Amino acid sequence: MKHNQYLCAFCYAARDTLVANDVDQATRLAFNYNVRFRVVTIDGQLIDSQGTMSGGGSTKQCGTVSDSFNPSFSLQQIQSMQLDLDQSIQQLKTIRDLKSQPEINLETYSQHLNCLQLDFTKYQM
Repeated sequence: MKHNQYLCAFCYAARDTLVANDVDQATRLAFNYNVRFRVVTIDGQLIDSQGTMSGGGSTKQCGTVSDSFNPSFSLQQIQSMQLDLDQSIQQLKTIRDLKSQPEINLETYSQHLNCLQLDFTKYQM
């Protein structure tokens, strides 16, 4: 560094950041180890330690996933998948309702118990 007075601030800001040549190398560095790293490419693209990607230059970059993913489903297949999704959502709602019912009962019974205890205390006087 030319100016040692900024060395402490630079080290603080870049503490756990690795520098990679490109996005492929950055992805390998960020995700292929038990510890996740914050990685920035020379072009300015950033992969933070949580895995989110941001930054980059002014030109649009196309990833290999979007280039290779070309789904082709018939209308019948899409309708079938939508029906499956709707059924799963309904099952989830039913399960959530069943889960909340004991909590509601418990609260009701708890309030009733408090009233009974208060009445019992009144009768003892």
